[in-house]
Amino acid sequence: KAATVLFTSFEMMETLDSIEREVGRGRLVLRSDRDILADVQLRERLTELLLSYSSRWLQLGLETVLGLYDGEGRKMSERLPKKFLKRVIEEMILSEPSTVMKYTGGRCKTPCGKFEKRLRARLQQHALTKMLTLVAFLDLAKERHLLADDPCLFEKSATVKSSLQVLVSICQDCFARDECIAKHSYLGISVSHVQNPLDEYEFFIENLAVDLKDGVRLAKMVEILTMTKNVLTEMRLPAVSRDHKIHNVGIVLSALHNAGVGNISDVTAAHIVDAHQPRILQLLWSIIVEFQIAAVLDASAICKEIDRLSQLKTRENNNVKDSLGLEQLDLTGGTYERIKRLLLVWCQVVCSFHGVSVENFSTSFADGKVLCLLISFYLPSILPLQAIRPTVSDLQITTKTGVKIAGYVHKKGNLALAMARMSEV
Repeated sequence: KAATVLFTSFEMMETLDSIEREVGRGRLVLRSDRDILADVQLRERLTELLLSYSSRWLQLGLETVLGLYDGEGRKMSERLPKKFLKRVIEEMILSEPSTVMKYTGGRCKTPCGKFEKRLRARLQQHALTKMLTLVAFLDLAKERHLLADDPCLFEKSATVKSSLQVLVSICQDCFARDECIAKHSYLGISVSHVQNPLDEYEFFIENLAVDLKDGVRLAKMVEILTMTKNVLTEMRLPAVSRDHKIHNVGIVLSALHNAGVGNISDVTAAHIVDAHQPRILQLLWSIIVEFQIAAVLDASAICKEIDRLSQLKTRENNNVKDSLGLEQLDLTGGTYERIKRLLLVWCQVVCSFHGVSVENFSTSFADGKVLCLLISFYLPSILPLQAIRPTVSDLQITTKTGVKIAGYVHKKGNLALAMARMSEV
C-alpha cells in the first residue's frame, strides 16, 4: 500500500523520530491546566479539529498512523462514517487502551495516587505524538496525491483549511508555550498544504444558464483549451456578488479574445451573468469553432468537395464555368471566419443544382428547404426530392391568404422533416 510505503519513508520516519524525541524529553508538553483524560471540552475541541479532515483522508491517516494496516498491501477497508472515525479518535488518539489497561487492570476508569499521574502523563504524550504525526502524514500524503481522485484534504464546512492552521489550533489548546510548533525547525515538521476555494469548486455543469454565471467554469475550460494556467488565478472567489461575477467573466472574455476566438465582440460579461441564452450559445459555439471544429471538419476536404461540385456543375452547364467556387473565396482571418465562408460556399454550390440561392446562415435556412436539399443531395434514399414541400419563397406572393399560410405550413414541415432525417443518420 502506498500509504504504508510513505509512512515508512525516510522523510516521514525522520519527522516521527523528532516528534517522539521532543515529546519524550518534555519539550513538547501539555499545559498544566489541560487534561486530555478529564477535560471534556478539550477532548471535544481536539476531536472536532481532527474531524475537519475529509472522511477519506482521515480514514487513511488513522489506519496508517495507528497501524491498522496489515502491511500486506491490502485495499483500504470500506469507507467509514464520520461517527466511527470520531470514536477511533476518542479511543485511540486521545486515549490508548493498552496503557489504560496497564494502569487500571480493567477494574476502574482512573487509578489513584501516583498511578493516576503516570497514566495522565503517558496519555498526554501519546495524544500529542499521534496528533502531530497524523497532521504531518496527511500533509505529505496530500502532497503526493495518495488517493487516486485526490479529493480535498479538509471538509468544505471546516473552519480550518490548512495543515498549519491545524498545528496552530493544537498549540493554542494544548501547549505550555505560546509559540507555534511549526516555527521550531528542530522538530522536523514541515507542512505546506493550503486548501483554497478553487480546490473545493465543483466544475461539472448541469444548467448553462446558472452554472456559467460566475465565470469559473468558463475559466477552467479556457485553461484546458489554451493549455495555460493563468486564468483561474485571476478569479475572485467565492464569486457571490454581481461585481465579482462580472469581473470573472470579463477575464474569461479577454482571454478568449487574446486566443483569437472570433464572433464574440458583441458578447459582454453582463450577458453571461444575466443568463442571456442567445449570447451564451453564441459564445460556446464560437469557442467550439475556434478550438474543436478542426477535429470535426477538415477544411481541405471541404475545399476538395467544393471544387468537385464546381466541376460537375460546369459540365452540366456545357462547360460554362459557374460563378460559384473557391476562386473568389477569401480564406483569411480566424478559424471561425474561414470555416464559415467555406461552409457557406459549399451550401451554395450544392443548392445551385436545384436553382436555390443561399445568401447566409439565417434567413436562407429559415424555411428548412436548404437543410432538406443538403440531406437529399448526399442521401437521396432517406430524403427524396419529392418529399420536400414548397415554401413561401417558392410560391407566388399574392394577396390570397391561403397561399401564404400554405407556405408557412410547409416551412414547419420541411424543418421537421430535416430534423427527423438527421436524427436517423
